Amino acid sequence: MSTPTLLRQAAPAALAEHQLALTGGEFALWRTCSLRGAGMPVDWIDALADDALWQRTLTHLAAAAEAAAAPQPAPGRAGKADRAAARQAQQQRETAYRADFAEAVLRQAAAVQEFARWPLVREAVAWQNPRFAGDALESFCRAADPGGRNSRWRQREKTVVGYLQRYCTKNDTIGFFGPVGWADLSEDEAPLTVDPGRGLLAERTVYWESWGIDLLGEALTERHGLRAEVAPRRNPSVHVDGDTVRRPYRKALVLPPAQAAVVRACDGRASAREIAEELTWLGAPGLATAQDVYAALERLVRQGVLTWDLDVPFGRDPAAGLRAMLARMPQAPGRDAALAELAEVERLRGRVAEAGGDPVAVLAALTDLARDFTERTGQVASRRAGESGAGRTLLFEDARRAATARLGGGLLEDIGPALDQVLRSARWFTSAVADGYRAELDALYDQAVRDTGNPSVPLPTLTFLLGPRLVGDGAKPTDELADDLRARWDRVLGHPAEGSRVQLASADLAAAVAEEFACDAPGWTAARYHSPDLLIAAPDAASARPGETLVVLGELHTALNTLEGRLFVEQHPDPASLWDMVRADGVLPRIVPMLPKSWRAVGSRTYPPLTMLLPEYTYWSPGQDSGGAPGEVLPAAGLTVHREDGRLQVTGPGGFRADLIEVLGELISMVTVTRFGILPTRDHTPRVTVDRLVLARETWRPTAGELLVGAKADEATEYLETVRWLTEHGVPRRFFLVAPVEAKPTYIDTRSPLLVQLLARTVRRTVEEYGPDTRITVSEMLPDGDDCWLRDDQGRRYVSELRVVAVDRRLPEATRNEGEQES
Repeated sequence: MSTPTLLRQAAPAALAEHQLALTGGEFALWRTCSLRGAGMPVDWIDALADDALWQRTLTHLAAAAEAAAAPQPAPGRAGKADRAAARQAQQQRETAYRADFAEAVLRQAAAVQEFARWPLVREAVAWQNPRFAGDALESFCRAADPGGRNSRWRQREKTVVGYLQRYCTKNDTIGFFGPVGWADLSEDEAPLTVDPGRGLLAERTVYWESWGIDLLGEALTERHGLRAEVAPRRNPSVHVDGDTVRRPYRKALVLPPAQAAVVRACDGRASAREIAEELTWLGAPGLATAQDVYAALERLVRQGVLTWDLDVPFGRDPAAGLRAMLARMPQAPGRDAALAELAEVERLRGRVAEAGGDPVAVLAALTDLARDFTERTGQVASRRAGESGAGRTLLFEDARRAATARLGGGLLEDIGPALDQVLRSARWFTSAVADGYRAELDALYDQAVRDTGNPSVPLPTLTFLLGPRLVGDGAKPTDELADDLRARWDRVLGHPAEGSRVQLASADLAAAVAEEFACDAPGWTAARYHSPDLLIAAPDAASARPGETLVVLGELHTALNTLEGRLFVEQHPDPASLWDMVRADGVLPRIVPMLPKSWRAVGSRTYPPLTMLLPEYTYWSPGQDSGGAPGEVLPAAGLTVHREDGRLQVTGPGGFRADLIEVLGELISMVTVTRFGILPTRDHTPRVTVDRLVLARETWRPTAGELLVGAKADEATEYLETVRWLTEHGVPRRFFLVAPVEAKPTYIDTRSPLLVQLLARTVRRTVEEYGPDTRITVSEMLPDGDDCWLRDDQGRRYVSELRVVAVDRRLPEATRNEGEQES
C-alpha cells in the first residue's frame, strides 16, 4: 500500500520510526497515543432518559404556546364562559402533565437507586467520596420505595446522578472508572479497528500520595528517636560559595565557622550522628559536643540552608523510598520498630488493592487505613477538601484499559491539512507567549538593575517579581494572547456567528492561516510538543469511513506532551518505549525545574506534568525540592541573569548558560497548556468544521439569570421552563454545561428530568455565588451519545478520545547554534 500523501514520510534521517508526518512536514505525530474514555458505559446514563415524558413535554409546551397565541376571549360577560373554559383546559393540561411527570420521575428515581446498588458504581464512589459511600449511600440503596422522595432522598439522588454522569460521559483519566487505554496511528487502509480485550481492565494499581508518606516519616522519626540517623542535605536551591550562602528570595548569609563546617559536611549521605562524630573528633571550633552539631543543624534548617528529614523524592512508590531511607540507618530497636510500622501501613495499602472489585471491602479497607494513619501520625487522612486534582486522600488508583485501537491512514488523511493549520496556530501562540514573557522580564530586569546598579540580577529576584504573572493569580500574558489567538482564528474562519453549522475547506483557508499565524519557530524547547484530543464520531468502528466520518478536535494541550506525565507512563505496557520516543524526538536542550512539594499544585499523580526525567536534560531547583533528578541540579540562588546582544541570558555554576525563556520554559508551558481556543466568546457560536475536522462545537453562552427558574418552583415547573428555553434556542438533546461553581463540565440530557435538575441546581448556585449576569456555557455533545465506537468485550459502548502527541520539527530560535537549520 502507498503511504497517504497527507501522512507522507519524511526522509528516514529526518523522521523517527515512531513518528508520522503531517502535510508539509512541519509537524510529526507519535504513532502511539492514549485511548482515553469513561469507565462506565454511556448506555447506563441513557437509561435515565424518558422518551415518553419528552414527547409529552413537547406536546404540553406546544399546547401552551398555541393557547397563548390564540385570540383572547372578549372582555366582560361576553367572554366569561370562554375564559373559564380556557382556564379549565389549562388546569386539565397542567394536572395531566404533572401526573405524567411524577410517574416519570419515580421511574427514573428507581433506576438511579438500582444503579447505586451496582458494585462498579459503589466502588467508584468509595474511592471518590468515602464518607458518602458509607451510611448515606447504604441508606439510599436500602430504601424500599423511592416514592416519598423527601429532601434528604433528593439530595442523595442528585449526588448519585452527578457521579453517574461523570462516570458514563467524561473522558477522565482516574482509577478504574477512567482507565488509561492505548492506541496506534498508522498508514493502514482500515480506518478504525478495535480489539476489546477481555473485560474492562488489563491492570489496576493502587499508589500512595507522597504527602501521606512524608507525614508518616515525620511521625516515625519523632516516635522512635531517629532524627540523628537522618542524613541532612543542602537545600538544592541554595548556592554555597565558601562561607557565603545565597538563598532564593532571602538575603545572603555569611556563616560563622561552626555552621560553615556543618554545611560542608552535609553530603546527603552521612547521618547527623556521623557528622557530629566526625566534627567533634576533628575538634571543629564551636562544635565540642554532638548537641552543638545538632543545634547548628537546626539553625541551618530554620535559615533554609539545609533540610533534615525523611523527605522522599517523587516516584511511583514513595513508601519504598521511605523504607530504603530507614533501611540505610544502623540496625537498632528504633529503626526496626519504624520499619515494622511502615510494613503494617503497607499491608493496609495492600488490603485496599486486593479488595478491588468488592465495594464493601474497598470501603472497609480505606476506612481502616485512614484510622490507622491518624493513630500513627496524629494527622487527618485527607487534605484540601473539595479541591479538584489535589491528591486529597492517602491513596489513588490508576488502571489500564483492556481495549486497544488503531486509527488508519484514511481518517488521518481526511483531517491532516486542518490539523496542520491548527498546530501552526499553536506554534504562533507559543512564540507570542514567549515574546510576552520576554517583554515582562525585560522590564523587571531593567527595574532590578536600576534599583541595585548591578547588571547581574539573581534569577530568584526576577522569578519573585514575575511570580504572580507566572505561577500566581495575577493577570498573565497568556490571557491577552489567548484572546488574540481566538480573534485571529475568527478572521481566518470569516467571523462565523450565524446559523448552527459552518463548513469550510482547508485549501480555502491556507492563505489566511499563513498570514495570521506567520511564525518561524516555537517559543521555547518544550513548546515543540502539543497534545490534541481527537474524538471520532461513529456508532461503531466499522462505520468510520474516510470522507464521511467527522473527527472532533477536543482540547489542544499547548506546549506540553501530556503522555510524559506519571499517570500515563505508569499505565503503559512498555514505559521504556515512551522514554525512547522522547529521546528520539530530540526535544533538546530541555531545562527542567524540580518543583518543591510545598507548591500547592504539586502532587504524586498529575503535577508536575513531566515525569520522564532524562539524564540529557538540565535541572534546576527553584525551591526546596525533594530530589530525584538523574543528574546535577543547579541551585536557583546560583543562577544570575544579564543581557547579551539584547537578550536576557542565565549563567550559573559549571559554565551553565541559557536563554532566560528556556530556563523558565517548563513553567511557561504550565500556564499555556489550557489556553488554546478557536472562537471568541459570543452569545452563540456555530459548529465549525474544516474538511472533516470539527474545530469548534456549537455553543451557547446565556447568563445564569436567563436559565434561572423561580426558587419556589416545583420539579415539574423547573423542568418545563428549562426545556422551554433550551428548545427555543435550538440546544440539542445532549450537551455539556460549564459554570464557575463546578470544576468540570456537567452532562445534561434534556429527556431526563433528573439530569435537568443538575442544570437547575448549577444555575441557582451560580446566581447565588456570582450573580445573575454571570455567563454559563452550553455546548453540544459531539460526538453525540449515539456515536460511541469504543466497545468492550460485551458490546457495551463508551465515550472516548485519542490523546495524540504532535512534535514541531522546527527548533526554537534561542536554542539554535549559528548556522543550524530546523530538522
